[in-house]
Amino acid sequence: ESKPAGPVTKTPPSPSSISLDHGESTNRDEKTSTPSAGVSFGPTMNLKLILEGYPAQNQAEKIFIGIAGGATQSAKPNYLLSFSIDLPSNGVFNGLSLAGLTDGNNYFAVIKGPAQLATSSAFTMSQSVTSLNNGKPIQLLTGDLNEDNAINSADFAIIKSAFGAMPSSPNWNENSDFNKDGIINIIDVGFVLKNFGLVGQSGLWSSVPGGSP
Repeated sequence: ESKPAGPVTKTPPSPSSISLDHGESTNRDEKTSTPSAGVSFGPTMNLKLILEGYPAQNQAEKIFIGIAGGATQSAKPNYLLSFSIDLPSNGVFNGLSLAGLTDGNNYFAVIKGPAQLATSSAFTMSQSVTSLNNGKPIQLLTGDLNEDNAINSADFAIIKSAFGAMPSSPNWNENSDFNKDGIINIIDVGFVLKNFGLVGQSGLWSSVPGGSP
């Protein structure tokens, strides 16, 4: 067994969700054991994320992870498991519980952070530890300020309205300060322009991470 790298918080409940003691939420109907707080039992997943624009040692964010069956991304995933995790500053999260999934079967994980586009990564379930993307970092592209999983004129309007703002400014928007330097400037706008027109994997979202897209 392994300990998670950070706390896992429960996503908004659905009729089939089961809340575990250590805060995980799983949208499956199979029976599940209830582990002790802070300890993952059974098979687990390790992953490393890079949030575009964030300082290398300041990757800390609340991240949505949904896991669905199949070898390839589907347009409207039916999540078997869903989590909201606190990603540590180094971007590495270990010990995400995969209890209830089947050893040897194919699945894919959809990952989305605040103001980032969703990306997906396929994996084959291991009975012990699964390293997502074979242990290589997964980059999340930045600029989705209205959390609809697309970067377009709506996001540009949000960052334009906050341009020049600092934390003491009335128009301060923390999510628009992508590089976490305490000012919203051309560097931050540059990420929106760079990724303008892109849509994240799983298509447009009608709700923010923590619910189902």
